[in-house]
Amino acid sequence: MSGNAESILDQFPHPTIEKALDEPNYYSIKAVEKKLIRNVASIPTKLGGGNHGFLGLVLTPQKYETITGHVFTPHLNPGTFPIFPQNPTQPIIAQITATHKEALRVWRHQQAIIKQIKNQLTNAFEDKYYDEINDTYVGFNNVTIQNIITYLYDRFGKVSTLELEEAEKTFTEPFDATAPFGTFTKKLEETMDLAEAAGCPYTPEQLVTKAFNCILKAQTLPEASTREWKRAAQADKTWANFKNYFAREVKEYQQDQGITASKAAYNVANAANQSLL
Repeated sequence: MSGNAESILDQFPHPTIEKALDEPNYYSIKAVEKKLIRNVASIPTKLGGGNHGFLGLVLTPQKYETITGHVFTPHLNPGTFPIFPQNPTQPIIAQITATHKEALRVWRHQQAIIKQIKNQLTNAFEDKYYDEINDTYVGFNNVTIQNIITYLYDRFGKVSTLELEEAEKTFTEPFDATAPFGTFTKKLEETMDLAEAAGCPYTPEQLVTKAFNCILKAQTLPEASTREWKRAAQADKTWANFKNYFAREVKEYQQDQGITASKAAYNVANAANQSLL
């Protein structure tokens, strides 16, 4: 696992992000954030559950836990030198030295990732839009990636209540059990992001409840599926668990109904054509 800039950029699906010349807005900031998310998620780590790369460097702790069901704790700086107890034996010295060396390596690798992501983020818009947080002497050294993204949304990414109301119609649309389940959850997560930008963020519990209500109203999945979710412990009703559980249930329903991916795609396209007509 190399920590040099070139090797890290080579692993990014978006090694370059074109600078926007217009003033940032919610949608342009979100487009940049999505690319950064894909970049950090592409770098493997055991942190935060081990399945989402360094996603926790970009998402806020609350959102990371909502999306993944895990807590992301970054590597901490172990210091330049190892710390030994009094009168250590040679085996203890060797063990502590090796542990410290590894801790220092993974921390430096993490810092290299942070540096590359910060560079991409701060180069995504013109310098004048960062003047408020770009310190004259230390630049962006004392702000995190999350700080910078939050600043951009606060200053330039506000959305109107009308935009939010339009997006929230997603929660009143019929749930389509013949379509890929990921299409459904992705739309809800996009609405969640918009609500956050509008200053009306959903709690994880609200997101799960709204999504479950959509499924209930559709009345297509077997009653046993929804009944089992209702009976689950409240602590287990997380967004990550909701997605995993109903993704399996929808897949089983589609298999039982003989719904193939091509048929589902046809249904979606046909519905769009009928809407246009």
